[in-house]
Amino acid sequence: METVKRTLLAMAVAVSSFVAMNAAIGPAGAGTDVCAGDCNNDISVTVDEILIGVNIALGQTPPGSCGAFDSDGSGTVTVDEIVLAVQAALEGCSTSTGPRIIITSPRNGDFTLEQSLTVAGRVVNAPTGAMIAVNGAPAELRTDGTFSIAIQLDADLILNPVLAEMSDAANAVSHSGDGSR
Repeated sequence: METVKRTLLAMAVAVSSFVAMNAAIGPAGAGTDVCAGDCNNDISVTVDEILIGVNIALGQTPPGSCGAFDSDGSGTVTVDEIVLAVQAALEGCSTSTGPRIIITSPRNGDFTLEQSLTVAGRVVNAPTGAMIAVNGAPAELRTDGTFSIAIQLDADLILNPVLAEMSDAANAVSHSGDGSR
């Protein structure tokens, strides 16, 4: 079992390195400003806290022992949620309470041969009347803060950038980052 834990943690670190620039502006949890994997709420994530998340994912530790890992509110911990915690450990936790855009799919570095791609994500702390655009095309922002839109990919490009922007009634804009997918 110890080998499985180490392998899962190594996978999380490897995936984190591969998706070096996650589209999220800071880690978030379940619509709040919780730092992914910050079990003791000290605005940092340690290796011990990441191991708690791995143990929750493996069923060795009860899910309620660290709610900061359950970023989607599903009651379980996934490899993607562990990766968010690893990123928070490497890059630091966000202390911002302002609006943030989190792209959940695709992950930075994903590879596809398809001509189009569905971009999905969510907005944390969205202002009233917020609007989302992905690569300039408007996407519906649902009442639960999620959005998705199909975008066309350019087969001539090796990297296709994905940029999600949110504007409010005052035209203040937040960006998700311009990581190439």
